Amino acid sequence: MLKTLDGALALLTHFTARQPSWGVRGLARHSGVHHAVVHRVLATFAANGFLVQDAVGRYGLGLRWFELGQVIRKTSRSTRCSGASRARCCSCRSPA
Repeated sequence: MLKTLDGALALLTHFTARQPSWGVRGLARHSGVHHAVVHRVLATFAANGFLVQDAVGRYGLGLRWFELGQVIRKTSRSTRCSGASRARCCSCRSPA
């Protein structure tokens, strides 16, 4: 496992419906990760479209997650569901 990537992904788990945006220092306090590391991680995710930064500097989830979700939605029927499992798969029960 890549420790750096694991830590970066762990920071993303703090973005929730209840707390959809974070400032660097707030996320650093909440996560226990040094603010300089949090800043670099969030800036990297933002540079790649996974996070967006608002006018006051808070970060929220970016549209890249939606785009990846669309890939899963479009491909899950053919790659994840077959035979008996298709009946249990909620994405396969919905009309195409």
